[in-house]
Amino acid sequence: MSLPADITTPKQLETFLSGPAGAPPAGIATNFEDPPNLSIFVILTVALAEAAGSLAVLLRIYTKLFIIRSTAYEDYAVVLGWVLQIGLAIPSVISTHHGAGFHMWDIQLKTFFSMLYWTNVSAILYCPVVFLVKLSILLQYLRIFVPNRKGNMSLACVTSILRAYYASEIVKSHDISWNVSKMGLWTFAEVAIGTVVCCAPVLPKFFRHFGSKLYGTFSSKTKSGKDAQPQYSHTVVPGQKSESSGPFKKLPSMDGGSSGLFEAKDLSYPSSAMVKGDYLTVDSYDKMSTRGNNVISHEDSTTRKGLATKRDDLEK
Repeated sequence: MSLPADITTPKQLETFLSGPAGAPPAGIATNFEDPPNLSIFVILTVALAEAAGSLAVLLRIYTKLFIIRSTAYEDYAVVLGWVLQIGLAIPSVISTHHGAGFHMWDIQLKTFFSMLYWTNVSAILYCPVVFLVKLSILLQYLRIFVPNRKGNMSLACVTSILRAYYASEIVKSHDISWNVSKMGLWTFAEVAIGTVVCCAPVLPKFFRHFGSKLYGTFSSKTKSGKDAQPQYSHTVVPGQKSESSGPFKKLPSMDGGSSGLFEAKDLSYPSSAMVKGDYLTVDSYDKMSTRGNNVISHEDSTTRKGLATKRDDLEK
């Protein structure tokens, strides 16, 4: 841009630089105070793109180092591209404070020059970032896919096409400061999606690894919760009466006495009885049954007669 011929003094130059960077359309006035802009969209897009790219790369690094335990050239490429992507965000955000995302007629000419500076810095960083991300995708493609198969990179291609479209709009349009931000939005979308696409093939291994651990933890907690329920006697001392605190109690007989039929806690287990948790082994069951039958056979005859009498009365 060349200066007008009538600007000959510093004061005239200052006045010229303090004017609008571009002529407004018919019916629209210049607004330096609170003009419409795309700054909030730029900042949100940069934040989301950085978060998505950083999460994908960190998960990939962890998976390759601690789960797969092997690295390849594409890992180094994507990590370096990720570092440069973080660097790319800095001048991109700074440029919004110097007119990026504003209409040309709503920023001063000197502010526009500052915007061009930071935009050029972003463009310089963009080139190695997108090169490293796409190089990583290419190397991984060659490693994973066999010939005549296609990877699912359509979304990354769409963002690249849209960025190229808005880059061409900058050349055609006189509203450079506005369109440069639109191009920047798709730039970060392209880089972030490319990074996620590059890291996607190893992410299933990460989720399978931690998914199985979470399932095991949940299962163990469920099992421990069941084991925490009240348990009854687990030990039997041979030759001694059981100390079981089970739910069975002595039930009164019909003649008012205590019936031995239900006094399970007073039975003495044979020495050969083996206890497995809450259960006795099968080989001891017959001996246990014999012992119980002997106890029942020695019950008080009066009790049995009393029971029989009562039954006979009911049958009459």
